[in-house]
Amino acid sequence: MKAAANSKGIRMKKSQIISMDFIMTFVIYIFALSVFFFALKNAFSYNTIDLDVSSELLFSRLDQVYNKDYDFFEGSKIDKEKLDIFLTGNYNPEELYDFVFKDFENPNLFQRIDFCIYIENRTADRRIIVRNFAAYDKQEDYPLMLAGSICGNESMRSYTNPIIRCNSNNVESIVLSKPVLFGNEIMALKVLICAKRR
Repeated sequence: MKAAANSKGIRMKKSQIISMDFIMTFVIYIFALSVFFFALKNAFSYNTIDLDVSSELLFSRLDQVYNKDYDFFEGSKIDKEKLDIFLTGNYNPEELYDFVFKDFENPNLFQRIDFCIYIENRTADRRIIVRNFAAYDKQEDYPLMLAGSICGNESMRSYTNPIIRCNSNNVESIVLSKPVLFGNEIMALKVLICAKRR
């Protein structure tokens, strides 16, 4: 009887040790998992969230041109003739900015935000900008550059493999894109947004 009680006590001590090992392993596992996800969260947090523009909203605003004579953009189709009339007519970058892009301002973070709108035809070995125009609050020393010239200066000119960039330091930029039908070809309507920080 004494031997049976003694073996029962040993079994209880072993089960206590096993359950304590399990609890300690579980706690260490949860701690390691927490550290991993905390580190992962910090690895993917960027500071460029300040320039957060809804592409759907921007393209829908671009679809509503301030002058119906220049209504070149409808859904996912660009009327080439109307766009050319828009670009060669009384197109005013500041008026376009006020009507379409003013809602995207963020005066607490940025001094100004400029927009370069262009239509890009991409093939396997090259990309061609077929049309471009700009929208800005006021033209100053910091234009948007398209292959060495200011975006919107030569709207009808084609550029092959151009470099499109913001021409200033301390600028955040983002490019929004939407597939469109231009003439009889599928191209991309793109908007380069350059925001100069305060």
